[in-house]
Amino acid sequence: MIVSEPINFNQQPHLVEFFCRYFKVSPRLCGMDTSVGVLTADKALAVRNCLQLDKDAILAKIAVPSPTLKRQYVIHSPKGELYTPPGRVTCGFEVYNIERGRKVFVKDTWRVDLPGIKKEGKTYKLLWDVQVRNIAVCSATGDIHDHATRRHHYQDRPCACKTRSRLVPHHHY
Repeated sequence: MIVSEPINFNQQPHLVEFFCRYFKVSPRLCGMDTSVGVLTADKALAVRNCLQLDKDAILAKIAVPSPTLKRQYVIHSPKGELYTPPGRVTCGFEVYNIERGRKVFVKDTWRVDLPGIKKEGKTYKLLWDVQVRNIAVCSATGDIHDHATRRHHYQDRPCACKTRSRLVPHHHY
């Protein structure tokens, strides 16, 4: 929260002007995650039955890109944790695959976004193609729209908090 001195909107309309412009732009430009949507009531019932969730569980539909199409899954709304262990940027969970009508496993991660670092989906495909044992079928992989860190672009600016090391860019994968 930022607390400021009182603002006289009749003489200084800058904040009002900002909010007027903010509400006119698209949800994506406002920072809304457009890869998340809502379900119909009948689809929500099927998901709750498949994932064995109670009627109060909050559900959301998410879109995950694949090389040929956009796959859709239904997730149970995650619960926030008070503390995330350092270095933990990957989590896995059961979801409902709308296309297949069944429960599947999704691994959600933030990959390092630097040249020379292969995306994990390419590695899984390579292993699958040469028939390495005990590799699960990977049905969809890809970067989630423009979900990428940006702080590394600004770390040298005078207003930025100083860090001892270079910030590494990541992309939601």
